[in-house]
Amino acid sequence: SFGCGVDAITTDEVKAILHEKGKSYTQIKIDEITNLGAVNIRLRSLLAELAKDRIILIATHVVSDVETVATEILLLKNGKLVDQAPVSELIAAHAPGQNLEAVYLSVFGEEDGK
Repeated sequence: SFGCGVDAITTDEVKAILHEKGKSYTQIKIDEITNLGAVNIRLRSLLAELAKDRIILIATHVVSDVETVATEILLLKNGKLVDQAPVSELIAAHAPGQNLEAVYLSVFGEEDGK
């Protein structure tokens, strides 16, 4: 599995979600890379390149990284899909005029994952 706490999801669940959409996947697991600036930049570049022709699923609490590379976000809570939309639509729906971090806090609360 990847992620943490009650919101951790298994690769089988990821496979099922993507299979429903007629997509395949490749899993790359990267564990807590905060405070490593060069690694973050390279990771963002890698994700941007990979995302040109496939779906990239990221399970993280580092919302700022997701906001810079994601075109569409799936919000999962306790294994259930809460919402799915492009970043701008999620912000408009859950935290108008703010950012993806505010969406996260609005949907999951301040104590989730911290």
